[in-house]
Amino acid sequence: MSTPYGYRGRVLRVDLSSGRIATEEPDAHFYRTYLGGWGLIGYYLLRELPAGSDPLGPDNLLIFATGLISAASMLWLLLYSKGYSPQYLMWIAPLLVVLLPNRRGALYLGGLSLINLVELPVYFSFFPWCRVLLVLSVLLRTALLAAATGECLRLVAERVSRPVKGFASARHTG
Repeated sequence: MSTPYGYRGRVLRVDLSSGRIATEEPDAHFYRTYLGGWGLIGYYLLRELPAGSDPLGPDNLLIFATGLISAASMLWLLLYSKGYSPQYLMWIAPLLVVLLPNRRGALYLGGLSLINLVELPVYFSFFPWCRVLLVLSVLLRTALLAAATGECLRLVAERVSRPVKGFASARHTG
């Protein structure tokens, strides 16, 4: 099955009260109709949660869903922040690996990890006088984060620009 970028084609359903685990495999049309993590959350909440349910009641749903906009937002945050820490990779690692297809997310993550390795032990421990290492690591990290952000935003733009069958176009002619 060909899955759209940002999804793996399966929805894992876990019922914590009974311990039951089930997997759904919606088609590509479903993912294009309910775009992003918020779309999936909205779909399941509206379909399965009765109106007027207690928000803290036992029948409420706890849904974890992510999408390309989540990844782009996290990457923008790291580009904007004035400081950087190696543990930030733990924030974006799941997003990069899952959302970017064909192992490109893993390549971004590997590149960022290598830059952290050069910066932390090599620069700070062995060559603190060689400022060019620090400058190069910051520039390379910024370039990789910008490239990953651009790729996520490009995938979002591609997905939004394609019409979904069965829905009337919002464009007016005339």
